[in-house]
Amino acid sequence: MNNYDGTSKTLVQELRKNKHSSSWDQFCNIYQPYIYTIVKNLGIKHHDIEDLVQTVFFKAWKNIDSIRYKPGKGAFRSWIRSIARNTTLTFINKNKRSVGECIDDLYSLGGVLLIYEDENENEDEEWREFISKKAWENIKTDFSELVLKIFIELLDGGSINKIANKYNIKENTVYQYRGRVKDRLYQEIRRLSSELS
Repeated sequence: MNNYDGTSKTLVQELRKNKHSSSWDQFCNIYQPYIYTIVKNLGIKHHDIEDLVQTVFFKAWKNIDSIRYKPGKGAFRSWIRSIARNTTLTFINKNKRSVGECIDDLYSLGGVLLIYEDENENEDEEWREFISKKAWENIKTDFSELVLKIFIELLDGGSINKIANKYNIKENTVYQYRGRVKDRLYQEIRRLSSELS
């Protein structure tokens, strides 16, 4: 399993102590998918997203001393999100494209206009997506390939009966597999939410 070795608080403390430590690699590995999602949801094209993510990391590196950590308040997550959003909006404003074109792109992506809607709702959605994906990656090695296939087929709407017949197992076994993966996934989501908020 891919464990995260500390809380955001301990990571922030380490980053403040030594800006050139391996903690920056850990920070980047943990938060890159979250920052990527934020930037992408603001309508940025793929070829610009990676550059913006790197800019966000640089700004975080420069300003890590400004964060005031409040356990359970999501302050660290909000701080990272603010840097990502502000960096992206600055990019949009400096780019030759008009804000209207960017707004059109956001709507064409099928999303809500993140710039003007309730930010807390969108932040929670982005955070849930980030934590869910990270939790899934962390628990995948805890289960056999068969158990994971069955769980994914159930998520995709497969019926218990058809899946049991397909893999020549009892329906009760399918229920057990689903329950084990689901319980482990929820446990990992809770752990990550607590440690990374």
